[in-house]
Amino acid sequence: MPNISDKGLRMPESPIRKLVPFAENAKMRGIDVIHLNIGQPDIKTPEVALEAIKNFEPKVVAYSHSAGFQSYREGLANYYKNVGLNVTHQNILVTTGGSEAITMSLNSIMDQGDEIIIPEPFYANYNGFSTAAGVKVKPISSSINSGFSLPEISEFEKLITPKTKAILICNPGNPTGYLYAQEELNSLRALVLKYDLFLIADEVYREFAYDGKKHISILDLDGLEQNAIVIDSVSKRYSMCGARVGCIVSKNKELMATAMKFAQARLSPPTLEQIAAEAAAAAQLPENKTGIQAAVVSIDNATGGVRAMVGGTGFVPVSNEINLALRRRQTGSSVKIFILAAALQAGILPDDVIDGTLPCTLPNPGKPEEPFYISKGVSYQVAPLRTMTALSINCAYAKLSQVVGLERVVSLMYKVFVQFLPSQNNRTDLVGFWKNNQEAREILKEKSPKDYEEVEQLFKERANEISSNKGDN
Repeated sequence: MPNISDKGLRMPESPIRKLVPFAENAKMRGIDVIHLNIGQPDIKTPEVALEAIKNFEPKVVAYSHSAGFQSYREGLANYYKNVGLNVTHQNILVTTGGSEAITMSLNSIMDQGDEIIIPEPFYANYNGFSTAAGVKVKPISSSINSGFSLPEISEFEKLITPKTKAILICNPGNPTGYLYAQEELNSLRALVLKYDLFLIADEVYREFAYDGKKHISILDLDGLEQNAIVIDSVSKRYSMCGARVGCIVSKNKELMATAMKFAQARLSPPTLEQIAAEAAAAAQLPENKTGIQAAVVSIDNATGGVRAMVGGTGFVPVSNEINLALRRRQTGSSVKIFILAAALQAGILPDDVIDGTLPCTLPNPGKPEEPFYISKGVSYQVAPLRTMTALSINCAYAKLSQVVGLERVVSLMYKVFVQFLPSQNNRTDLVGFWKNNQEAREILKEKSPKDYEEVEQLFKERANEISSNKGDN
């Protein structure tokens, strides 16, 4: 019989999961079990995350980029900026849970037999991750008598050898709950810089700081840009443990390039779960943190069909994507910015509350006896207008339009479009752009031949209008 590897034999069983059979047996006997062995929050997963999965439109669940969707990484960067951390999407690599983030980090910075120092008690699986990576854990004891505060730096120095490559902390700590103070983090910064080590911080419990205490990220430590590696995930923040979406955050370009090779080897992080995580992250941001998103739609007067649509989420500048006529975008959200402007003009304040719950019933001027009834889409409780705007709640905005008055909204839209109606020269420039931008044309032709033909025909018609001086309404 073939032999099992030494690494496999050394791989420890999870002491956390060892308790699962006992729990399952107890449940079969009708006993209620409280799982103190697993870090599963009892808060609800954000509804917007669940709705994002329900509303998934593509017919194929495709691979994402190996680093994760750029839109999600940009959303994460916005989240970090909102808590005072200056990172970009290029500093973020999306992983299959925080577990993979740790494993990738260890494999990127350590060789077989290298050592990592971890204050204990620590999350039991750190030992398993290290064993899988061929890394030796050098524990350093923290005491309950001091509230599990950081051990003396001199004790760390006693453990450092030529094989030591990193120090790993969990902040706030699992399972101790300890939150590292600024002075302790400053001491660790000085230590890792002195010995040229990496400092890995598992910060998945970032939001769980109480009694007026503030979490301090190692990304906020001056001079540690090349040494700091942050591990994060959606598991605790959004109660999405089963989604298995985490990330590595670091400004060390060489590290991120190396981790990317491991990411490419496993192809991609989960697609649907990233979509849910992106929705949850966007919903958590306060107003003015996601940037203004709007769409402008041109309607054919003769047929009522959409001739052109520009804007909306999904457009990524400088990537191989074009945002031109007839691309499917957020038609429902295109008018929200005008409703909002009309509402503010009418004296409605951002803190005024509005009902965004479903089902949503709206009057039908043509048939009062048959009101519009909306039962699907993203729903939200009674909340301020600023919240409804950040979450883009359609029902809330439909009701707001009724409060403001549709005449006021239409009048404002008319004024805006008349003011910015393109001149003859601008229309000529548009046609010239399409003629001269061969790269954009080839991209569209490759991605969607049907759209390409429609856009091509549209621009031919526009060119004929210009040449015959007919103009365009």
